[in-house]
Amino acid sequence: MNAHIVKKTGINYITHTQVDNIINPFSNNPSDAILDQHTYGSYIALEKYSKLSRYLLSTKDSERVGDIKKACLTNSRHFSKAVHHLDNIITFFEKEHQVITGKIQLDCPDIKSKKFKKFVYKEIEVPDGL
Repeated sequence: MNAHIVKKTGINYITHTQVDNIINPFSNNPSDAILDQHTYGSYIALEKYSKLSRYLLSTKDSERVGDIKKACLTNSRHFSKAVHHLDNIITFFEKEHQVITGKIQLDCPDIKSKKFKKFVYKEIEVPDGL
């Protein structure tokens, strides 16, 4: 996302808040780096899944900062949803910046039946003894 912002504005944003202010289509700050609503929604979702995987905490908006929270587990269903949102963002960048990326192979049971533009399911063979 920072590369997109730098290319569009010439400015490098560092904090999540600064990035959000410059890419948010609902922001009052007009910017050449604003994302469409669909891509922005995927960016926000990925940010939540990132927090869930790093801190094992719920990302529900109804919970307040500072609340004591139960640990949450991540699983392949969360990974599949994150892949969906990353697929949206990569597709946006390809169109916006005229770049081409190849297909990325993943071994995850929850993406096996789903159709993505940039990701495909491929079972990885594990050698005996591992």
